[in-house]
Amino acid sequence: MKKDFVKSKTVKILAFLFSLMAMANFCKAAQRAAIVTAVKGDVQILPYQSASWKNAKIGDFLFEGDTIKTLKKGQAAITFTNGTALRLNKNTEFTVETSAKIEDIGTQIKMKIGKLWSKVRPKTKFSINTPVAIVAVRGTEFETDLTSGRLDLSVFSGIVN
Repeated sequence: MKKDFVKSKTVKILAFLFSLMAMANFCKAAQRAAIVTAVKGDVQILPYQSASWKNAKIGDFLFEGDTIKTLKKGQAAITFTNGTALRLNKNTEFTVETSAKIEDIGTQIKMKIGKLWSKVRPKTKFSINTPVAIVAVRGTEFETDLTSGRLDLSVFSGIVN
């Protein structure tokens, strides 16, 4: 009986330790990347490794791997932890693709479609990966329009590569 009790306790302790390790890995991967600062109309977030979209609201956090989209009459604004600000116009969708140290490596997004305005602080890295091109900037204010299968850029200040 005592042997079974020890085995049972050992299994429970090991299960607990493995769950702690898994939680630590999840927390490491799920670092906050941005916050939703404005929402108008229909805006949705698809959390990383989730199958269901949720309605976005002011104060929602975006994490690496999350996708945000604005629908037909939707608009949103988000601010990344490094100060990069984005305004999403209607029918825009992108995925946050930053790494653990967003402040060091900058912000990266994978834009599927749409139109967004970006303001990137000086000395801050920001890139947008699209099916057409990769846009990389530092300290720039610009607009990206990825509609009709082509990419149009409007630069208001700074330089876009």
